[in-house]
Amino acid sequence: MDFEFNGDELEFRTPAGLRIAGRHWGFSDGFPLLALHGWLDNCATWEELIPLWLGKHGVRFNMVAIDFAGHGRSEHRHPQAPYSKILDIEDSISVADALGWERFALIGHSMGGVNSMYIACMYPSRVEHAVIIEAIAPLFTEDEPGIARMVASRREHKAYFSRKNPEASKRVFKSLEDAAVSRANGTHQLSLRASRLLVARGTRPVAPGSTDLVWSSDQRLILPDPFPTAKSFVLELLSHAQAPILTIMADHDFPPTYGSPKIRKILGPKHEAKLMQGMPSHHLHMEAETIDAVAAVIAEFWKKQPSTSARNGGPSEEDIRAKL
Repeated sequence: MDFEFNGDELEFRTPAGLRIAGRHWGFSDGFPLLALHGWLDNCATWEELIPLWLGKHGVRFNMVAIDFAGHGRSEHRHPQAPYSKILDIEDSISVADALGWERFALIGHSMGGVNSMYIACMYPSRVEHAVIIEAIAPLFTEDEPGIARMVASRREHKAYFSRKNPEASKRVFKSLEDAAVSRANGTHQLSLRASRLLVARGTRPVAPGSTDLVWSSDQRLILPDPFPTAKSFVLELLSHAQAPILTIMADHDFPPTYGSPKIRKILGPKHEAKLMQGMPSHHLHMEAETIDAVAAVIAEFWKKQPSTSARNGGPSEEDIRAKL
């Protein structure tokens, strides 16, 4: 399938003036879809899923995938501005506003999946449906002392800024391939092929004209969040979800918040969970062995939604209501 937009580079300015980079796939007449990547990844996470989802399965959408602040090719936040979910959410909504999208669908991976859930719950009138890969709800604490965590986090932030030049401490790579090997063997291991996609967008030259590379992400992203998320807040948040939600989980021991009976009860029948048996990768939407199965599950869910089905030759919401 030939796409009207095939990974075209985009750039947005938030109301605060922050530059957010992104890419554009699909068709101008397709249903609006905002794609949100995982922690320390970037929007290249969707690069190989798109041709399968649009091409092989015939799903028609207008997809904009962004790099969160401090990731990929987006600008870093001001030193006095923390990296927080609420700011990422505000940036995401500002992109949708800039595009003129009153209603849109969401797809998110890991941290991007959690942020998608926040958006679906905080802006229920704007979200048509959501696909969330390797996440469902924010990880929460039950009895952790919040003040102690806050003090410890601020101590680490202070230590970071006490360095003369924190950016100078970044690891230097001699080539993209060296960086890809390092990324492939990180906390969430992935294939070298998938790693190369993320690294190509997630590195920058050490200096203009240099062939040496460092990660483009802001080092502050690895500092701990000073504000723990309480279980009571998460449960209240989820109670505001109205849109149909598909959760896709890999077959591993990643904290299965989606499996909590209380969370499943709150989300109700509109929440559909799919455990991908025998697919252990956290990046299962990128891996050659699993990407086709993931695309098929997403396409099946997408085509069941009246608003998006109509753009793929299926019945419209009005057609369905007329038959009731």
